[in-house]
Amino acid sequence: TTTEITHLGTCQDVNHNKVIETNRENDKQEAWMLIELQKIRRQMELCESRMALKNILLADQGSSHHITVKINELKSVQNDAQAIAQVLNQLKDMLANFRGSEKYCYLQNEVFGLFQKLENINGVTDGYLNSLCAVRALLQAILQTEDMLKVYEARLTEEETVCLDLDKVEAYRCGLKVIRG
Repeated sequence: TTTEITHLGTCQDVNHNKVIETNRENDKQEAWMLIELQKIRRQMELCESRMALKNILLADQGSSHHITVKINELKSVQNDAQAIAQVLNQLKDMLANFRGSEKYCYLQNEVFGLFQKLENINGVTDGYLNSLCAVRALLQAILQTEDMLKVYEARLTEEETVCLDLDKVEAYRCGLKVIRG
């Protein structure tokens, strides 16, 4: 009987050690997941800061270039958001491993909260990108109109110096008035 008691004690020790080892492994995985979630939060904050427009736009070629640069930056933010979504999906799939854990609800709330924030970033980025594309198209139309006005003004000046036909001068002036409208 003494042997049986010792044997049972050894089995209990082995099981107890396995439980402790499993708990340690779960703690490591939870800590790793928390670190990954923190990294994702920082990446999202960086995406949000990259979405801000910091320039005052004027109707010139430089602004057209700045808008194009900003559009490219927003497309880069969208690509980064897609990469973040993939990582979040992987973390969401790993949540099942923590079901019995004390931190399961917290981790689940964090993952789904980050998904919501990512959806907001994507929505704002899409709207902002559409608006900037429209502003760029408008700016290009304004610049083309200014170029046409300069051509008309040059022709008018040329006509005034070359020929003094008042009907032609008046026709150009009317054309300019219509364009400036």
